[in-house]
Amino acid sequence: MNTWYPVEPRDDMIVVNFGDVFEYWSNGMIKSTIHRVNLPIDDQQNDARFSIAFFCDPNGDTLLTPIPSKLIENRIYTKDEHANHIFSHKDEHILTAGEYLQMRLNKTHTY
Repeated sequence: MNTWYPVEPRDDMIVVNFGDVFEYWSNGMIKSTIHRVNLPIDDQQNDARFSIAFFCDPNGDTLLTPIPSKLIENRIYTKDEHANHIFSHKDEHILTAGEYLQMRLNKTHTY
C-alpha cells in the first residue's frame, strides 16, 4: 500500500524528483521518487507552486551500473520493488539505458 506524504511549498526549499537511472548509477544512494501532484481545490489556498519539468535519458547503449565513486563503491544496494530487474547478480546481463527505457515503455503502453 502506498502512503502519500504532502510536501508543503516553502520559499527556502526546492523539491527534486530523481528517476530510476540515478538510483542505479548511485547504487541506491539516490532513490527514484514515486510521486504525484494534487492541486488543492480549496479557494483559500494562496501558496504559489512553480514546476520545472526536465526529462532526459542517457544514450541507449549506456550501461546501468554504478558510477565509480568512493562514496558508493561499497554501498549495499537495497532494491525497491521496481528495481528487482537491475543488479540481480554480477553474472547476469546488465541492462542498457535503451533496454530499460523500452522495458518501461512496454510496461505502460500498448502498441
